[in-house]
Amino acid sequence: MNKKDKTIQEHELHAYVDNQLDDERVKAVEKWLKNNPHDAQKVFDWQGQNIAINKYFDDEKYQQIPHQFDVKKLSQQNRRYQFQLAASVMMMLFTGLIGWFSHAYYQSESIQIAENYNFVSPAVSAYKVYSVDIKHPVEISADKEKHLVKWLSNRLGKPLSTPQLSSLGYQLVGGRLLAVKQGPAAQFMFENKAGKRITLFISNNPSLQTASFHFTEEQQVKSFYWVDKNLSYALSGDISRQELLALSHLVYQQLEDPLPVNQLDKKLLKEA
Repeated sequence: MNKKDKTIQEHELHAYVDNQLDDERVKAVEKWLKNNPHDAQKVFDWQGQNIAINKYFDDEKYQQIPHQFDVKKLSQQNRRYQFQLAASVMMMLFTGLIGWFSHAYYQSESIQIAENYNFVSPAVSAYKVYSVDIKHPVEISADKEKHLVKWLSNRLGKPLSTPQLSSLGYQLVGGRLLAVKQGPAAQFMFENKAGKRITLFISNNPSLQTASFHFTEEQQVKSFYWVDKNLSYALSGDISRQELLALSHLVYQQLEDPLPVNQLDKKLLKEA
């Protein structure tokens, strides 16, 4: 044995596993492995990894252990290790796919919520501007309700109606036409005996699909918002979340069946 054969370097062990040595070096490596069990174990492990990983990529060159180093002679422990390793690789691949799809789903959900939120900001802004106005809070007052509804319906291109909220202590003040990014929007204003005001903001927004209630609080103004029949709705006010939720459901009940709500809002609605 010449001096070169006395010590086999780790890069040659890798080359051996990858079928990249000539016949002379293969023989030298195999001779080395017979007398060096620690390095032999490394080779076993690497060969097992190649078998496990490449099995899922249909790479035939790793389906057999290279050269004369017979995998059948591996100990039972090493065989069990290879199966465990293959299972681990499969699990990692599966978990990766689950994670990817979950990320895609939640990213899509986040985008949807962000889109919904785009029409809430102008609703809140309109509430803050007009709810504090004493002399001119609305363009058309409640005594001209039929004219108000017809006018706003024509401008939005959808049949609108004013919900009746007197059962929860709120009466219609009137409404106005607003301009937002999506085009024309309607604002109906209501007031209770204590002088508290809430506004119902309605705009066209056919890109939104969610039908469930969502809650947000911006600039100390609370809003519940939802979508129905290609119209976006936002009920806003500087009142408690519990009271606003009850009002939101009352608004929707006059349009359709009650919307789904989360567990917290179910509790609040029950207590309202």
